[in-house]
Amino acid sequence: VPPDVLAAVAFAETRWEHLQWPEGETVSPENGRPRGYGIMFLQDNDHFGHSLTEAAQLIGKTPQDLKDDPELNIQGAAALLKKFYDENPKPDFAKPDDIESWYNAIIKYCGIPQPWLSHQHALNCYLDMNKGYNQYGMFWKAHPVDVKAMQADVAKLRAEYDASIRARQKGEPNATPTPAAQSNTVTSVQAQTNVANLPITNAGPVTSKSDVTFMFRLDLVWVAAALVILVVIIWIARRKRR
Repeated sequence: VPPDVLAAVAFAETRWEHLQWPEGETVSPENGRPRGYGIMFLQDNDHFGHSLTEAAQLIGKTPQDLKDDPELNIQGAAALLKKFYDENPKPDFAKPDDIESWYNAIIKYCGIPQPWLSHQHALNCYLDMNKGYNQYGMFWKAHPVDVKAMQADVAKLRAEYDASIRARQKGEPNATPTPAAQSNTVTSVQAQTNVANLPITNAGPVTSKSDVTFMFRLDLVWVAAALVILVVIIWIARRKRR
């Protein structure tokens, strides 16, 4: 597995943080979202899939081992990505040796059931790869990637999804797009998708799993900063009274 693929997936999923949770906590107590484990956000639930147990089996370890050990977490995720890469068709817009050829494997890995969202998530990985990262003492050299075909793929899937939502909300008959391949992968920028069973929602900006986690953590940072400032103000006021 190309190192930049692993780095991109980990960055998109957890911002390179090895996530660990209290014993027995499988969902967030705040919003009920299933927990992901480790730096690679391996999961074990019926909505996003059981990548944790699959990855553990591939490297001969237990799920708990991958929860506890960042290195094993990465090894298990790498083995699972390679399995998905070998089992799924490669996108027509990439040669086998191109890093873009891992697009479908990343789509499969993320476990998001809605096709346009899973493809968007994979695109986000490549966009991060394109930019690299150099903050907070962490450096990731940018890896130039041709994302035009991926962007076209996501735009097409999103347009189909939005059109089906508008049609179904109007109660139009035969509003469901034509189903295509059963796998959640793309073989060309003209790939079709089955969105018949997607929930009706108001289409809005794309927010990935990691973005939600990151924004929540950012909110916590601001709250902590505000509390520190308040404590300092109280301390200064008391000193002046003395």
